[in-house]
Amino acid sequence: MVMLTVLSIIVISASSTTVIQQKMTANLRIKEMTHQSAELAMLQAEAELLATNHNVLKERFGNTAGYYLFDKKRRLNKPNTWDDLQVIISDVLHQGVQPVIYIVERMPVLKTAGNSLAFGLPISSHYYRITVMAQAGTKSATSILQSIIKK
Repeated sequence: MVMLTVLSIIVISASSTTVIQQKMTANLRIKEMTHQSAELAMLQAEAELLATNHNVLKERFGNTAGYYLFDKKRRLNKPNTWDDLQVIISDVLHQGVQPVIYIVERMPVLKTAGNSLAFGLPISSHYYRITVMAQAGTKSATSILQSIIKK
């Protein structure tokens, strides 16, 4: 009887360890899926931005439809801060991940020297910040990535 009790305790302990490991593996899988989806959406957004003409881009930045002028007060590090934004929905689909969303912000114009044929003559460079958010299931399974593009 004592041996049966000891054996039962060992089996119960082993099974609870297995359940915990399964949960940890599932959480890691969800984390990786959201991160990969966010990276794919980032690549898509960067490629689209680089392929778009400057004149077309100028018309898009009116703080609507996912194209915003930079605002240093805008915080995008938590999912609930995205609730009031109009976003762009990425075409990237990943198993188990909700539609990936992003916004593009036009950063202030910077004058840089040394990028033109006339030595020291400043030219305008346009910088854009892309912020992508991917979620899988709950708000705790969220990946938020940012990239800055010079065009």
